[in-house]
Amino acid sequence: MDSGPEAESARLTTYEEVLEQWALNDCSAVINSPGDDAMKALFWRWRATRSKPVTVTDTVTPQSLDRAWTSFVSRWNTEGPEAFQQKLMRCEEQHSRLSVQALASQICQLSWDADRECCFAHYPLGCPGRRGYSIVRPTAADWERITNSPPHRNRAQAGGAVPARAA
Repeated sequence: MDSGPEAESARLTTYEEVLEQWALNDCSAVINSPGDDAMKALFWRWRATRSKPVTVTDTVTPQSLDRAWTSFVSRWNTEGPEAFQQKLMRCEEQHSRLSVQALASQICQLSWDADRECCFAHYPLGCPGRRGYSIVRPTAADWERITNSPPHRNRAQAGGAVPARAA
């Protein structure tokens, strides 16, 4: 059995070739495809269940996205459309229950629903959901005032339970 450096190099090259079989968004090998746009949307949802980006960033290279796409297509072809979509739904449900990102989104929404002047979950960096509204991030003094003040409306108006008053 050949186990020298040449064999190791050949094995890695072959494995890399397998990982980079298809370029990102290349749907040519997808079996039972619902369409290119639907496959791209499924890929985005699949990556979101792992809190992974779907675009090139400082840490995500085009090569890594090609590998992720190849893995996604292989999984789709192996499991089949129905089984894959059921698994995706289970992963999305689990992600929404367990991920820090989902919790931050929930806290963000609750902050705005309670008529707070800013989002509590995204204060250090600014709220991504409100960037288009030209809402300025509060200063440290404003942040202190906001976090120590009650909401503008009471819980009954916001649809929540009202605590019983002590007699």
